[in-house]
Amino acid sequence: MRARWLLKVMIISSCLLGASLTLVAQENAQIGVFGGGSWFYGSNFRSSYPEPNTLQPYKFIPGGVFGVRVREMLTDHFGLEQSVTIFGNNNMKFGPEYAGTRTNQFYFNANWYGYERDSRVRPYVSVGAGVNMFRPTDEARSSLSNTIGNYLVESDQFAGNFGGGVIGKITDRVALDLSVRAFLQKTPTFSFPNPSEASWLWNPQVQLGLMFMLGNIAPPVVHTFNVGPNIEASKA
Repeated sequence: MRARWLLKVMIISSCLLGASLTLVAQENAQIGVFGGGSWFYGSNFRSSYPEPNTLQPYKFIPGGVFGVRVREMLTDHFGLEQSVTIFGNNNMKFGPEYAGTRTNQFYFNANWYGYERDSRVRPYVSVGAGVNMFRPTDEARSSLSNTIGNYLVESDQFAGNFGGGVIGKITDRVALDLSVRAFLQKTPTFSFPNPSEASWLWNPQVQLGLMFMLGNIAPPVVHTFNVGPNIEASKA
């Protein structure tokens, strides 16, 4: 199970890096890390455990995420973004029982930016889609082996997301990135028997990142104003 997850992360990370390197030479790429809080709302579904048509309401405990992000600026106000959540921790609670759970995400977004590229502060909005991976731990499956442990297998869900944020430059090459994002996907049903009526699951996140600007930094624009001959003559 762990080897399968590592393989997924390696493949996704390689694709992410390859996409960004094509624009590094054009001095339009950014790379950085991010972390923050993660919450889930609305998780429930029905299954035939322990009897037919049993409602399985459960909840995710608030946790955190940490990941890597790459951006490519295609124009002054539009760019692409790829993000990989390397580590996420949102444990689950099935009634009185707790199950350790790790979450990973990969999402591909389009970003629209306000102000000019050389501005010290730039707001932006972001929308995209990707995959959320829910991975119950081996310890959770072992400790709950007499009840739901055998059903707690990895579950991948397609997810859309939207949000916005603000980028503030610390130097010409380093910037802070504060954003709020919301992910929407179907509730994971793992391998519970005969799952049905899975609800929509909201996952808001508040993220703080550190971004590094790659390539050469363009010199500041210098404006030259020429005085007309009539003004010069009036001064004489």
